[in-house]
Parts: sequence; C-alpha cells; structure tokens
Amino acid sequence: MSVNLHQKERSEYISKVKKIAGGGSFPFREKNKVTKDEIADAIGISRRQLHKYELLDSLIPRFKELFENKKLRIEAVSTLSGLTEEEQQAICNRIDSEDDAQAISFVIQDYVEAKECKKQVAEELANLSEKPCVI
Repeated sequence: MSVNLHQKERSEYISKVKKIAGGGSFPFREKNKVTKDEIADAIGISRRQLHKYELLDSLIPRFKELFENKKLRIEAVSTLSGLTEEEQQAICNRIDSEDDAQAISFVIQDYVEAKECKKQVAEELANLSEKPCVI
C-alpha cells in the first residue's frame, strides 16, 4: 500500500507512533520498544514504505518541500538519502521550479549516473597508474 504523507498526515503518523511507543499495547516488551513492523501496521503502510519515509530526514529542506508538494517521488528519496548535502544541493540547482515529479526524477537519475561514471573512470585511471608500463 503506497501512502503519501503531507504535513498534517505526518503529524498524525508521529502521534500514532508515540501512542505505540508509550507502551500498553505490547505488555511483553519494555516501554518504548516496538518493532518497525508494528509501527508500519499502526499507520497502514509496509515496513519498506516506513523505511523510505524515515529517509526523508536525511534530505535537505528543498527536497522535503518538493516531497510535500508531490513533486518528488518516494522512490527518489532512497536515492537522494545516499547523497551528501552538497550533492543534493547540486541537484537542486539543476531543478527548475516548474519541473514535475518525472522531470525531477530524470535530473536525479542523470546526476547519479554521471557520479557513477566519474567513479568508474577514476577507478580505471587508478588501475592504469598501478600497472607497470611495458615497452
């Protein structure tokens, strides 16, 4: 089940999580010890979706705003969360304010692919410099 949380819904989500974490419902556990599965069940999403929403905290404010405005897909959150703040800002600088979710996803994908390509080239250059030159 896919759920898009807005500010109000996120607030409700936090309230539900706090209610669960407050104990009572799970008498065999120490207070404040609940599983991610229990939290996901309480708010009606999968554990995988819960994990993606947790990753929102690692995004710069502009991407959080885009997510709230449905211009950033939850799938992109996973990708962006693995980038540094500087890398996220570099992507933001390439996004036009009128871009839709699909266009933003393409910008993110292009950036990540270019980053991976640069990494591969750097590794190949390093391997070349380590190999002796035979004449």
